[in-house]
Amino acid sequence: VYMASLAGFDAHGLEPHAGYSAWTRATFGVDVTTAPLERAEIPAGRYDVISLNHVLEHLHYPLTSLGHLNRWLKVGGLLAVEVPDIEATRHAPLNRFH
Repeated sequence: VYMASLAGFDAHGLEPHAGYSAWTRATFGVDVTTAPLERAEIPAGRYDVISLNHVLEHLHYPLTSLGHLNRWLKVGGLLAVEVPDIEATRHAPLNRFH
């Protein structure tokens, strides 16, 4: 969110942990909502792009969550998802099964 803001984008974050979201707002001065994805009050069609970087694998109901994200995207919007690759061979040993 911080880097996207520096690049001139109207960026917004979503963080379920109150302490982490407060720290992010205070440290980086960015817009972060504190709520679980499933309970976030975000209007339909708000975003051009949604990015999940190593988030999807932590969600209890990923298909339900993807439905929420789909509603939040504008028509023709982009959802960028990155998840760990369990078969990757180039992980540091301590991060292999993160």
